[in-house]
Amino acid sequence: MARILIVRNDYDLITHYMHEWSKPVIEAARSKGIKVDTVDGPHVVTKEVESRINKVNPSFIFLNGHGDDCTFYGHKDQVLINKKNSCMLKNTLVFSRACNCAKELGRHAVNKDCCSSFIGYEYEFVNVRQTDTEVVPLRDDISKPIWESSNAVPLTLIKGSTAEESVQASHTKATNEMSKLIFSDEIGAIEVLKALIANDDALTYHGNGGAKI
Repeated sequence: MARILIVRNDYDLITHYMHEWSKPVIEAARSKGIKVDTVDGPHVVTKEVESRINKVNPSFIFLNGHGDDCTFYGHKDQVLINKKNSCMLKNTLVFSRACNCAKELGRHAVNKDCCSSFIGYEYEFVNVRQTDTEVVPLRDDISKPIWESSNAVPLTLIKGSTAEESVQASHTKATNEMSKLIFSDEIGAIEVLKALIANDDALTYHGNGGAKI
């Protein structure tokens, strides 16, 4: 049976959105009989995450948090995964929902045979939010297209598709949402459109495009 590990930071506004928008992924996985383990909030530190990986041996790791070209950060911007310890991801398929991590960290992890495939964003992951719903992100209809487009990656993987197919599914979802927004006069439509374009351009994968959970 497939087993996945979801790492969810939750210490500022954007990571709170990531934490909450991971819930549909958890629900979808469990509905298909996939075992889901999570590491959340203050527990998102290297020792805890590495221990959990070693214990449950996940085939898919979904990282949610801040990042830069070479680093994925844990709780309150502590270094969690970088080039030095990226082989904690060995034998897994990874999706990093974080700024920039696919640019160098993902490429390095794949080149060092630390993971079969690394999906992520080469540039900044952009969100646009509705200020009066920031404490309940799942009710934020303005940002919904952004998160649903991103969630298309893990949701497609959960259905048994490949890394390449999951990235394409996200591109398709984003394109469909963009087409709705081009002529929309809704509040925030232009800002959301810009965010979708930026995120869609930044999304990529390294490694085996045929990798599956």
